Amino acid sequence: MGLSSQRTGVLAGRAVFRWCRIALWFALFLVVAALAYLHLVGLPKFLKRPLLEKIRQRGYEAQFTDARLGWGPAIVIENGAFNPTNRSSGPRLSAGLTELKLNWNALLHRRLKADSLVVLNGQVRFPGSQPSGQALSLYEVHLVMRFSPNDFAQLTDFEASFRGLKIRIDGEVTNFASMRNWKLPGRWQGTPLVAKPSQPAPAMDILDQLHLGQNARLNIQFSADGNDMNTLRAEVMLLEPDVETPWGSAEGLQLRAAAAHLLDPVKRPFMQARAFADRITTPWGTGANISLTAAFFPDSSTPFNASLNLAGEEVAGKWNSASGADWVRAKRFRWDGTAALAATNFSPVALDGRLRVTEAESRWGSVGALSVALKAGQADAPTPADATWGIWTWFSPYVCSCRIAATNIHSPQLRFDSLSVEAKWRAPQLAIEKLEARLYDGRLGGGADLDVQSRELRLHAATDFDPHRISQLLTPAAQSWLSEFAWSTPPAVNTQIRLVLPPWTNRGKDWLNDLRPTVEIAGDFSVGAASFRKLEVTSASARYSYTNRVWNVPRLAATRADGSISVDYTGDDVTHEFRVVLDSRLDPADAIPWLDPRQRRVLSELHFSSPPEIHAEARGIWHALKNTTVTGTVAASHFTVRGEPVDEARARVQYGNHLLRVSEIGISQGPGRLEIPLVSADLESKRIFLTNAQSTLDPQILLTEMGTNAPGFLNLVHFDVPPAVRASGSFVPGNPLATDMRFEIQGEHFHWTNLGADKISGAVQWVARNVILTNIQARLYNSGTLNGWLAFDSSPGRGDGFRCDFTAKDVDFGLLARGLTGQTNRVAGMLDGSMTLDAPDTAIKGTWAGNGYVHIHDALLWQIKIFGFLSPLLNAISPGAGDSRARQASALFTVGGGKVSTDDLEIRSTGVRLLYRGSVTMDKQIKGRVEADLLRDTPVFGPFLSAALSPLTKLFEYQITGSMRQPVFKPVYVPQFFIFMLRPFHTMKDLLLDAPANAPRKKDQ
Repeated sequence: MGLSSQRTGVLAGRAVFRWCRIALWFALFLVVAALAYLHLVGLPKFLKRPLLEKIRQRGYEAQFTDARLGWGPAIVIENGAFNPTNRSSGPRLSAGLTELKLNWNALLHRRLKADSLVVLNGQVRFPGSQPSGQALSLYEVHLVMRFSPNDFAQLTDFEASFRGLKIRIDGEVTNFASMRNWKLPGRWQGTPLVAKPSQPAPAMDILDQLHLGQNARLNIQFSADGNDMNTLRAEVMLLEPDVETPWGSAEGLQLRAAAAHLLDPVKRPFMQARAFADRITTPWGTGANISLTAAFFPDSSTPFNASLNLAGEEVAGKWNSASGADWVRAKRFRWDGTAALAATNFSPVALDGRLRVTEAESRWGSVGALSVALKAGQADAPTPADATWGIWTWFSPYVCSCRIAATNIHSPQLRFDSLSVEAKWRAPQLAIEKLEARLYDGRLGGGADLDVQSRELRLHAATDFDPHRISQLLTPAAQSWLSEFAWSTPPAVNTQIRLVLPPWTNRGKDWLNDLRPTVEIAGDFSVGAASFRKLEVTSASARYSYTNRVWNVPRLAATRADGSISVDYTGDDVTHEFRVVLDSRLDPADAIPWLDPRQRRVLSELHFSSPPEIHAEARGIWHALKNTTVTGTVAASHFTVRGEPVDEARARVQYGNHLLRVSEIGISQGPGRLEIPLVSADLESKRIFLTNAQSTLDPQILLTEMGTNAPGFLNLVHFDVPPAVRASGSFVPGNPLATDMRFEIQGEHFHWTNLGADKISGAVQWVARNVILTNIQARLYNSGTLNGWLAFDSSPGRGDGFRCDFTAKDVDFGLLARGLTGQTNRVAGMLDGSMTLDAPDTAIKGTWAGNGYVHIHDALLWQIKIFGFLSPLLNAISPGAGDSRARQASALFTVGGGKVSTDDLEIRSTGVRLLYRGSVTMDKQIKGRVEADLLRDTPVFGPFLSAALSPLTKLFEYQITGSMRQPVFKPVYVPQFFIFMLRPFHTMKDLLLDAPANAPRKKDQ
């Protein structure tokens, strides 16, 4: 029984074992069949639901054509698509084959948990891409993602292709499930620095036009803790030798970027990037060795801060503008700075940096070195802006400051050795606080302030460089004016300018004319040794202002070694009216370079020992200078005019409407003085009017000043003592036919050729070439008097002629004879007479005609040769008779035919009366007859004695011929031999001849 029982137990055990083995194998079969079914047929719905739910918990919706169980265990999904549950964010994944390896332990606990994810032949679409094939997608995606039990995810072997770019990504994330809770902080939302940025083109429109090289590679590595966004670390490296785009190409392009510390409050970079290209070429320019380094870091007050360093070499840019093709080149440039960026579009909300450029040039010029420091940000309390601000509304929320420094600036028209500018902006004020420049061996300093609200602009500047060096910037008229100046040291100029700019919006076409009335200018200048139109000065200075379109220079002062000048100027830009006031103590000869040759010749005849005092005021209109009016005064002393010295001169001058009026003229020379109340000159007719001039100057001055215009008779007139002259009338310089003058003359010690007068007075009327002296009254030769008139005619073609009519009385005949002959003799007597003479041509004496009479009493005439030859004969008959004083002599005479003739010259003396008939030609040839009537004037018996002695009278009748100097006497009735019998009268020869024949000839009597 025991054995049987044992056998039964064994059998039962075997049966159980068998059935268990069968059940096990069946179960194994069922498992294998199920696995085979799941692997070959796919997962049933009851298994798909938890899988889809699990994927949904990961934030994705899954769609696929087939899902089956793979080995490992694993779930293999074919043609799957994984889209984020929130379609607005997250990438979209589609794959030809997706293998999700499951965790055994989780499966044993009836839970699905993936250990890894493998994607083959996948495609990734990123949010923001466009549908219909316009998505931003990665192709040929292969990846392996492993999930550890402690929620650790690792991405390895991620490879993809993007438009020829080979992409590889490796990374790991701890607490992977927590990444779904990541959110960007609110402080990352910001306002861009430019309030209205232009909308960028869609990303695909840009990427569609990129053409990358075959060897382009993008490597990304990252790590993070899902519980802390700040632990995200990422590194990106792009290696691309060549890139082609519609906007240009890049050679040797490299990009490296790293991100970390996204939420770290400490100011350290959370993202850094560096890009480099051997060369970049675009339609707008080119550059070599271009490098860009950027670092992004958080700040407590801004969403993002960025540090940017950009550098390049051999940079060139070009573009088209309204003026044509523009370009710029630089050997090197570099930007170093920081910026606060808005999180939405990374536009800058604050900037702080510095730009440095070396050896830059463009069509406008070149610069050796340029540095620009810029700082900008949002204002704490921005000034509200309205629509009238125009473009300034964009900048109203911000404050900005910058400093620009440059050296060796060259342009076609301007050159700076150095230039620095400091500017600030805080709405509504824009201020250039400091402007300093070195140019043309001088400097320029200044600043400016602009109020955007009121549009008021204020500028101030100080310069001491040479303005000639920038004359090319001026208008031709300004260049011509500036070229008149020269200086050894450039002037120092200080200027302040205020103006109101036209509206920023809706600006009218005539805005420039609206601007001009608002311009205000004030300033001053000073200069050392300089010249204007070759007028040299040792120094000059002035203040000036411009307001209400009126220029005002209250005092322009200039000095020279010989004097000084001061000018006040006012000019209206609207009416073109001007006013100039001048005070000068300069030599007028300084103005010679300004004058035309004729004016120079006149001024060169003036020589001043001390400069005259000149005060003048001119008013007029610039475009109608002929209507200019001038008033002024002139005072001078110790100068010469054509060699004639003048002690003192003064005058008041007025000019207007082509009429020059000179009044209150006073001129003194020694004791002489000239006073003229008024001289007027009509500049159109060139006629000068003289009113009531009074002079005690030497007439020689007038003769000197008139030069060749003086009438010939003035050369024969002389006063030992300057006469008193009163004059009125008019004349035209250089035109003697236009002369109409009247003179009244009173003087002493007058001389006209060989004639003289102790005192003389008369009136002169000078019309054209005719000069008439009327009411001539003279006291001459002691007690003598002379009255009459004299007229001169110098008509062209007729020669110089004259007419006269004189009456003389009680003239000392001896003094008159000595005056006429210049010889000392014993002629004596008192002369009365008259003469009327008409000489049409002084050169043709045969045309002279006239008459007169002469009466001499108490005379001694025997020294006259034509009568003196009888003196020895008369002394022989009656001792003393030939030397007696004649009681009187008288004669009537006529002038005509080139000679002076008389028929009744009678000389009465003691015991004898001489009768003369004959003539004297104008060349002093004599022809006449003289006879002596003895004892004719004996009281009571005279007639009887004369009759009784008539035969003897014939002895004294002579014919006279020859010259007045050497007369020849020939007796009419006495034979020649009888004359030799009168040898006792041998003294006759000596009396008849004053000197030997070979003696020097004296002036004819």
